[in-house]
Amino acid sequence: MTSTMLATFFSLTKHICRMTLRERLRHDVSVKVASKTGHFRFCAVHCGRTVEELFRRHELIRKTQQHKDFLELTGQCVGFCCSLASFLQFEERVLLRFVAPEAVVHIESIALGEVRGYVRNKGECDSDGSLNISRILCNKAHPVTSVTHADAADLSHRLGVQELGHLMAHDLSLHALNFMMKSEGAEHAALLVETGIDMEDCTAVAIAGIAQPIAPPVEAEGLLVPLRTALLNPEVRRTTRLAMLDATNRGFGAQYLLSLFSGDYVGAEATAVAARQLVDEIAACRECIEPMREMMGITSTTIPLDPETTERTRLDFFCRCSAADVIARLTSWPKEDLLSSFGEDGTLESRCAMCAKTYTFTRSQLGV
Repeated sequence: MTSTMLATFFSLTKHICRMTLRERLRHDVSVKVASKTGHFRFCAVHCGRTVEELFRRHELIRKTQQHKDFLELTGQCVGFCCSLASFLQFEERVLLRFVAPEAVVHIESIALGEVRGYVRNKGECDSDGSLNISRILCNKAHPVTSVTHADAADLSHRLGVQELGHLMAHDLSLHALNFMMKSEGAEHAALLVETGIDMEDCTAVAIAGIAQPIAPPVEAEGLLVPLRTALLNPEVRRTTRLAMLDATNRGFGAQYLLSLFSGDYVGAEATAVAARQLVDEIAACRECIEPMREMMGITSTTIPLDPETTERTRLDFFCRCSAADVIARLTSWPKEDLLSSFGEDGTLESRCAMCAKTYTFTRSQLGV
């Protein structure tokens, strides 16, 4: 084999490897796992592609004039909503509504992996920082809804952490944690929601996760509270954010986040493998995560994971709207209003708020 042929062979091999990596990273997923004791449950969600699709469909980068803080907040909303939905089943879903300083973010995530959402202008009654979470559950006739509003002073007192004001405007972390504590009764839960936006390439990296006790609160207080408190520290938060976004960008998000939460590096790798995710060498993961856990003061804390309980769900931006549904809605209008909505070309356009798909109808299609 000539040197030219060898060079071509190695070039093709590298190309195939890169394509394989991109293909394996192409789909967003949520990964859920329990601890071996059954006292804790964890989820890790990477949803960068879903966030990108949300931006693309609604042209958010252009419409927000590249407002990076708001766009990253929107990505956090997607990650937190998908994290909550990962603990549900079948057609159960979570609807999230968050009032940011600039606009209102709406996200819907179904346990099966379907995600959609949109952003709308604020109304007179919208209060900044209001987080509305509704769950549609199989065993409930009506949605289970909770509305919380984070107060920095109150949370500083409850959490024993000073200077939380920096997390109020364009960061969902404090609002999400406040929801978990007040609405879920998860006083000792820890969470992480991070999104990074590359404005030049219009790409997003998003990672989110929850560590939640489901049994003995005394045990949870000693194991998760230090982690939760440390993640509210600005310096720790910056270090953790950079490390988690980098790991997610390389395809190791689930492994690294579960390692951070649990301290069980072997269990986190086995869980990621069970979820068909890329995994890094355990030594490399430990080298990255252990200094952060040391900074947080939780190196002596380990929660062994049970990889056999791993559940993986693929996430996609998907909307169930259809022409038939739109026709049914339009034909319920008063005939005068419907006729006045047609354009000069004799057609009527209707746009789905959730996915931005536009439907065009003629008078005959609407029976008028």
